[in-house]
Amino acid sequence: MSDFAHKILLRDCVIAKKGNKPVVLTSSPFKDSVPYLSINALESGIYKEFTHKELGTISTSEDILVVWDGSRSGLALKGVKGAIGSTLMGLIPVKLNTDYLYYFLKTHFDFLNGNLTGSGIPHVDTNLFFNLKIPYASEDYQQMIVNNLQKRLADNLTLFNNQKEAVNKILDATNIRFSKDEDIHVTLDNFSQAILNSAFRGGLTKKNHQKHKQDIDSKFKSDFVANSNYKELYELPSSWSWNALGNVAKCSRGRFGARPRNDPKYFTGEHPFIQIREIPEHGGIINKHRQTLNDTGALVSKKFEKGTVVIAIVGSSIGISGVLEYDMFFPDSIVGINAYKDFDSEYIALYIQCEKDNFR
Repeated sequence: MSDFAHKILLRDCVIAKKGNKPVVLTSSPFKDSVPYLSINALESGIYKEFTHKELGTISTSEDILVVWDGSRSGLALKGVKGAIGSTLMGLIPVKLNTDYLYYFLKTHFDFLNGNLTGSGIPHVDTNLFFNLKIPYASEDYQQMIVNNLQKRLADNLTLFNNQKEAVNKILDATNIRFSKDEDIHVTLDNFSQAILNSAFRGGLTKKNHQKHKQDIDSKFKSDFVANSNYKELYELPSSWSWNALGNVAKCSRGRFGARPRNDPKYFTGEHPFIQIREIPEHGGIINKHRQTLNDTGALVSKKFEKGTVVIAIVGSSIGISGVLEYDMFFPDSIVGINAYKDFDSEYIALYIQCEKDNFR
């Protein structure tokens, strides 16, 4: 007899509990308080809001939390003790190993995230999610699978740590360093960030530059530092100079004036319409869209041409960017950037990707 007797519907082996936003949230913990579990808090382990446990839907370390609303819908996270955030769904496993369920959901992220519902803010398709079929086995066999998987992940982590060490030696000029426990997606993102960072500081071509400090225009430098989180502008090669983005490109905020935003009378037409979820997390070309506007929708939105650099300016995705492969419309949560003559849009796209963490 197979160790997997059969597959069962996810709805039959979990208890679901949707998160909510408590009416009372404080910035500091207090007696008997619990942390409010936002996506950022769960990923960073840094809790910035606290509430009374009686006011929230409580999670434990035995639960799995799934992002239910927004561009990252479908992402599975491990639960901790706290009040489940309003954009999260909590799952209590029934006769399922918590890690087994976690890894099962991780493998279905692309499927779930690619089949969201909602014309405005996207959501996990409830029917699709709870009708997923999970291979059901004895709890001992589930644990064996988890143990084998974690061993393979540990072996892979050792390999990637060795690669990181090599990368750090190559990119010793950059200030980007890698944590031993970060996952592969973060590793690859940091690797590309390190290369970009080195490139925009002249590190990749430093042998071709004279070794003396760049003379930076004092007024631009003082204005820049006064209006940003930078304490100072970093040194550039002598043949380079600083300039404001507004001097080399036109920046225009998107628009979608329909109310309510998910009114179907504006959708399903010939005009591609994107939202933040279509912008690649690690930068690149935007070559697909999930929604279209009809002519009525196009009138209350704004068209941006092929080659426009776009950047997200709201939510947990602030700073992610990409380049349009074809003409598209998008809302005011995204800004479009078009280089003026004699300046390269792809260069701007790469620089924005390099600096994305400084937008947050």
